[in-house]
Amino acid sequence: MQFQAPVNKTQIVTFNVPAPWWWIILPIVQALALVSIVRPVGLEWPILSTQIVITSFASWRLFCDGRPYSLNKVWWLFTIVFLGIIPSLQLAVHTMPWHTGDIKQSTMLRANGLILLCLGTFEYVRMWVSKNFRPKAEMAPLQLAPKLVRQFSLWAPIIVCICGAFLLAVLGWRGLLLRGHMESALWQHSTSFQLLFDKGIRGTILWCCLAGIVLYRQHKLPLRSLLLILIPAFIFNFPLALPRYMALTFYLSWGLAAGLNFFRQRYSFSLCILALFVFVAPLTSITRYTGEVLNNRMAHPSEVFQKAVLVTDYDAWSSLCRTIQYCDSAGSTQGQQLLGVSLFFVPRNVWPNKPIGSGAFLFNELGLGFNNVACTFLAEGYINFGFMGSLVFAIILAFCIARFDAWYWRRGGRMRFTLPRLFYAVCVGMLFFILRGDLLSSFAYTTGFAAIFLFWQIIFFWRIDKKTTGL
Repeated sequence: MQFQAPVNKTQIVTFNVPAPWWWIILPIVQALALVSIVRPVGLEWPILSTQIVITSFASWRLFCDGRPYSLNKVWWLFTIVFLGIIPSLQLAVHTMPWHTGDIKQSTMLRANGLILLCLGTFEYVRMWVSKNFRPKAEMAPLQLAPKLVRQFSLWAPIIVCICGAFLLAVLGWRGLLLRGHMESALWQHSTSFQLLFDKGIRGTILWCCLAGIVLYRQHKLPLRSLLLILIPAFIFNFPLALPRYMALTFYLSWGLAAGLNFFRQRYSFSLCILALFVFVAPLTSITRYTGEVLNNRMAHPSEVFQKAVLVTDYDAWSSLCRTIQYCDSAGSTQGQQLLGVSLFFVPRNVWPNKPIGSGAFLFNELGLGFNNVACTFLAEGYINFGFMGSLVFAIILAFCIARFDAWYWRRGGRMRFTLPRLFYAVCVGMLFFILRGDLLSSFAYTTGFAAIFLFWQIIFFWRIDKKTTGL
């Protein structure tokens, strides 16, 4: 067996380059749209102006990242869509998610000020960490033992089909086709079962898919074996049957693992995700419905789009406003919500007073009834520790993103058959969910995927010498 020589120099993909001149197009289009439709009342112009500043800063920093894709780009993409453009349009037409007219304009302006402060803090910390904590040089990837590839070729398709059979047994065939049927079937079980079953099964399938793609590209896994993995995986994880964060994580990670040339271009990832969230994602909310309601929604797609954008789905900014206003009157929870996140794995029958998700907690406290709502990442910091909590959350996230991005891109972002590199592709999709929230669900699901990936890496490698596999 031949092995490749170690690499003496670290291949660095520049993380900070001059942005193209057209980064300014987004905030200009946003400003022109607002001027044409806004009828300002009270503090609305200052609020809208700061949202344009948010979009401008985020757009500039997004296109200053020279890497084709990164966790840093996910942060700025989320900021542009969920904290910049969409909230300004909601305010312009005086329609916001879960807003009954009680959110003060002064609170909205404070929320924008907090966002801008957190964005500046995030970028300062990220730049500092990226410059002062350079990753060490990495050995060139070694050849995996042919025995390992043969084992994977035999067992991975079987594992995917077994997982699919479990999904079919619990969800039914309709639950494999449409999200509304899938969620109706899962809601009959406890949240612990939902986490262990749904994320365990789908996490296993996702690991088999990503591992299969990488082995096919780099280690001569037969094409027929790869197809025997991907085709059943697609059938059992049909995009319309998955929550949007799951569908994005599943199929985006496939594309990243495959090293598609589209995702190797500097701007393709960013522009694709922007178009996806602005034009496509709102229409996918129709998959939540079934029966006659579904038929009625399908007959009026424009209403579905409008409701998703203005009333239901793009609620990150309004959740931050509500959190600030709630904490002004009732105070922060002093870390109680974060404690529930940290101990998410403790069943509620063991811990009856275990905190619920922050979005649900907030809406229960306000007596607003419906509580299946988001609580964006900065709002999670605020509801736990107030103003400083949001800043600390931004600092921690900046540190984690800078370190993980730098580590992944130290060899030019090449995907390899190792746990951290496979999981990086998953994190690119899951970070959107973490940023939108709430943190309890997103952290539990991400940790669940990490545990599943770790489990299967150990199962497949525990008998094979580390020097042989090159891990």
